[in-house]
Amino acid sequence: LSPDGTRVLFSAAPVGSFSPSVQVAAADGSGFVTVVSDIFSSYPRYNQIGTHLAFKCGAPGFVNTDVCVVPDVNGALATLVNKGNGAGKIFLTRVLRPLRGGPSAFAWNPTNANQIATIRDTVIGANTVLRLFISNFDGTGSVFANGIPLILGGDSSIVVQEMSWSPNGQFLV
Repeated sequence: LSPDGTRVLFSAAPVGSFSPSVQVAAADGSGFVTVVSDIFSSYPRYNQIGTHLAFKCGAPGFVNTDVCVVPDVNGALATLVNKGNGAGKIFLTRVLRPLRGGPSAFAWNPTNANQIATIRDTVIGANTVLRLFISNFDGTGSVFANGIPLILGGDSSIVVQEMSWSPNGQFLV
């Protein structure tokens, strides 16, 4: 549900398909449009004021997923048709650091509508490490949020699928 309660944001796939897309509709079910359909898309979420949306994107399932952002999604529903296709989306986790295959997770900062936290397997030397980044929605201003990376070795055994920011924006869990 959008922060103002006027829209429903979700991912869905046609019967028999394993490639969901990002959809949005008015809260009463009218005006259904597809925002992203050119990549596997799941777990879409608005930032706290409804101006941007983020979602997991990439390979089907939970392998080699990225976090994608579609900015400026608060216009009329008709203006959102395929807005996130092609160059309309930002592959946020690709902007941040060199990646190793693995899932990504994200959470919008509840006190800053343009800030997002992402967690992703990254490459440091020969090791895969789980890193937490905080950046602007477009990948600028990126900082490591965890001072000591969790070294996982060549085969990651810890998978973070979801995370959440505390309401005051001070903690990530």
